[in-house]
Amino acid sequence: MAWPYLAFFFNHVDDSIIILGSCVCGSNYPGGGAVQIDAAKLKKWLLEGFSIINEVFDKHGLPESEKEIFTRGLQEVVEQAGFHPA
Repeated sequence: MAWPYLAFFFNHVDDSIIILGSCVCGSNYPGGGAVQIDAAKLKKWLLEGFSIINEVFDKHGLPESEKEIFTRGLQEVVEQAGFHPA
């Protein structure tokens, strides 16, 4: 990974997180925009993503309360996308 902080700048309002997650965690692409998510890939992607969020906030001394809001927002986006193991 050349620059691991890219996902920090994704917008929680548009579909950028969903698109990235579908590409990174997909195990099958049956068509029509449908994606079957690989549970192991999803877990790895989320753990790396949350780790990077923690690193950015800790490195720059950003408030813990803001990190929690950011993390909950990311979690909501993933849940609303219906990312469930294949």
